Amino acid sequence: MASPAVIELGPADFEPVEWVRPAPPAWWRGGWALVGYAALVLLLLGPPAPAAPGLLVPVVAIPAGGAIAYELSSNTLYAAWFAYQAPHAGASRPEPSRATLDAYRLADGRLRWRVLLPVNLGSLLIRSAGPDTVVVSSLDLGATGDRTVAYDADSGRLLWDSRLPLLPTAPAGETVALAAYVDPSGAPLGSPYVRTPGAGAPPAMLLQALHVRSGLVAWTLRIDEGYYTALPAVAALPGATGDPYAVAVGSGGEARSVDLATGAVAGRGHVRIGPTRTVRGDQDGPELVVSGRWLLIGYQGADGPTLASYRADTLAPAWTGRVPSLNLVAVPCGELTCLTDQYGTRAVNLATGRVGWSGTAWQPLGMLGSWVYAAPQGSGQTVPASLLAPGSGAPVLSLAGWAVIQGPAAGPYLVQTAGTVTLPGGAWLGVLRATTSGVPRVEPVAPLVDRSIDGCTAVPRFVVCGTDTKQLWIWRYRG
Repeated sequence: MASPAVIELGPADFEPVEWVRPAPPAWWRGGWALVGYAALVLLLLGPPAPAAPGLLVPVVAIPAGGAIAYELSSNTLYAAWFAYQAPHAGASRPEPSRATLDAYRLADGRLRWRVLLPVNLGSLLIRSAGPDTVVVSSLDLGATGDRTVAYDADSGRLLWDSRLPLLPTAPAGETVALAAYVDPSGAPLGSPYVRTPGAGAPPAMLLQALHVRSGLVAWTLRIDEGYYTALPAVAALPGATGDPYAVAVGSGGEARSVDLATGAVAGRGHVRIGPTRTVRGDQDGPELVVSGRWLLIGYQGADGPTLASYRADTLAPAWTGRVPSLNLVAVPCGELTCLTDQYGTRAVNLATGRVGWSGTAWQPLGMLGSWVYAAPQGSGQTVPASLLAPGSGAPVLSLAGWAVIQGPAAGPYLVQTAGTVTLPGGAWLGVLRATTSGVPRVEPVAPLVDRSIDGCTAVPRFVVCGTDTKQLWIWRYRG
């Protein structure tokens, strides 16, 4: 069982995290300064509207020198921090020992509760599970003991703990899905999203879902050693939701599909995985991933790298075709799916295999509203991140100088200045607006802080950013 949930830490146990209500910056206090900023924005950017008073209200700045990870719910900022132990003999300063999870109220930045985390600090994830639960999990391969813990969002009370790490791509509702490779004794090894331990055929895997409030087991599925398992692809865009299926495939091609929401077997069938190869003395099997409602299997066919598409639920075959390589990344691109490798991107209809468009300049990362958000592909590219038309792949908006903020899938779609600052007042917040012509534009909203931003996350009505001065700032957004 994990450590007691709610604790009181004194100065000897924890480096204090004090919240500071920031003084409004000059653009907020002075009307003349606001007019000056607005004039410069219009001069630099043309048509986009200037900063409007009241759209972005500073709430609090939290020192974040020891921050490991943070996550937002609709009303709370959850931040994991290093907890420090007294320095050992010969050490000049305290050393990080464990971590705490703090819950801050977004409305005013007040600390609601603090707990000492019993999980390993490697590859730490924080996820809200419904309106009243927060889940913390370590995906680290070498982690021991508890991997996942759940707390009551209002009080910080420990609800349950598990030795299995979170399955980060599965949808969380009344249940939360966990998954790990396991050794012959059944002991968890590591998350399948970190790496496959060892070489050769895959080890056994355990999939399990727990009721989010009680921690009681909703369903359990063990996948035997030697089976390849296709899991939902990791999403790179804000608000992207997990795909609902996992597919286990035996060495002979026998397969079964599992609904991750219920644990029920959705379909059984036979798929083609190609001949088993031996690479540098190790068995090298197929590449599998679930993208939306489609199972993609890449294998070495007689004529070279081959990709086959199946329905992820029924395992009904769709098509098979040649591909340049098996190092594919699959992301949604509207009605098509973008498949990217080192040679470029092909936007494919996974039901028919028809290629809608292709390119080599950008790597699509998924959908941002009605547009494909794409980053430059490869370090040699000089094109900026851009929004592309999903039907043709044509660029419709350059995002040079802007970075997308992690936020709700339904929008608003917020951006922050990135790289070389080109707007007065430091880092700015912007929002993507649709126009009557259908071509989106970036509308600057207001300055964030007069320093560089490391990254931001948003929920409806609030934006949280980390700064290069190691602070977490909270703003209320009224756009």
